[in-house]
Amino acid sequence: MLLLDAWPRIAAFKEMHIMKKLIAPALTLTTAFSLTACGGGGGSISNKQDAAQAAYAVQQTGDDVQGRQSQGLFAAQFDPGGGVTTEYDVDGASGKASVKLEATVTEADVQARYTVTYDAYSSDGVDFIDGQVVYTSRVITSGADVSVSHEEKGLVTISGSQDAVLELDVAFRVDVGGATGSVSVVVDGTVTADGETFSYSDESLSLTADTF
Repeated sequence: MLLLDAWPRIAAFKEMHIMKKLIAPALTLTTAFSLTACGGGGGSISNKQDAAQAAYAVQQTGDDVQGRQSQGLFAAQFDPGGGVTTEYDVDGASGKASVKLEATVTEADVQARYTVTYDAYSSDGVDFIDGQVVYTSRVITSGADVSVSHEEKGLVTISGSQDAVLELDVAFRVDVGGATGSVSVVVDGTVTADGETFSYSDESLSLTADTF
């Protein structure tokens, strides 16, 4: 009985990953601001755009490592309250990322909270990330419109294309208009890069969906 009850929740959880994968290329196509994984040239972060882009790359990296094991969320892992918890490691081209995922599903939305600990992790062997981030992602649907909210809190060190220590307390909201096909990214919160804090208050920015 539990298996049957859990199946709609699994479908909804998979739908969240599919939606995030569909949105990512759309963001890249609609951006006017282009960067490599975190900027380029190995320089420091000196403005709000670069800080937001670096934080967004951390977000995309979290989505990438967490999404690699979504197929492992079996019905048996769901309790009667509609939750799932799982832990696993992801090997990069270099280093690894350890993930603890907690997800809940309701009729209105899908929410996933995952803690990722990066140990010299790199997906390409060029750009690296160390530290720990707590991510919270939520998908809310209303008719044909979809809103995807990503929050991240943590402290990481990035190196490679750009070097910085990032203290993150920031949220990204991606709105997709079903009728118009429009995609926008709204940033809210703070990103502190090497001691300099950049603040955002529901600001729309052009960001590329890059990863470490």
